[in-house]
Amino acid sequence: MDQLQSNYLEAKVASQAELEEKIADVNSRLERYSSTITQHDYALAIASGVLCGAIDSLYVGELSVTSKDIGDAHKQVNQFVESFARKTNWDGKGRLKGAVKHLEETFQVAQDNAFSGAGIDVTTYNHHLADLAHHPTPVGLMSAIVVQFLRVGTFVNKNGEWHFVSVDKMPQEFAKNIALAWMPAVVSGLLNWLVTLANKKKGSKQQ
Repeated sequence: MDQLQSNYLEAKVASQAELEEKIADVNSRLERYSSTITQHDYALAIASGVLCGAIDSLYVGELSVTSKDIGDAHKQVNQFVESFARKTNWDGKGRLKGAVKHLEETFQVAQDNAFSGAGIDVTTYNHHLADLAHHPTPVGLMSAIVVQFLRVGTFVNKNGEWHFVSVDKMPQEFAKNIALAWMPAVVSGLLNWLVTLANKKKGSKQQ
């Protein structure tokens, strides 16, 4: 009889522990969907909205963007592109498309054709979007730096797959381009170090 009671108590304790474990798991999941915003957060949000509204009403005024405004902006951008292309010896043929083509040929980007033949599902029609170095964001900046100093292009295709592709097809090209990219930085760093040493030595002599 004592053995039965003991077994019953052990089973009860085990089931209770299992139940508490399940309850704790459910509570941890519910925390992700529970709001932790306090009254101070609401007050800060309301104050920010009121302040921005007051600034907009008093100093900015009414904001209205029409199709004419958008058209004028496009026109100004196109004129800037054509004007800059003329400064780089563009012959003026082809209007905007000709200017863009001239600039692309004059200022070639290392990873522009790296996707060709790489089998990463990136084409000439979508490579500006797939190539992160083309993006005007901090991620785009980092990708451009990686391309410049490590010779590796970063691509994300339409399926969201990331690909890191070497922009140099031959080892000789890779070594040459790495040297060209790093040599100015190394030389400038070395010169800066020598100047610092000379200044320290001069200062110690004066003392």
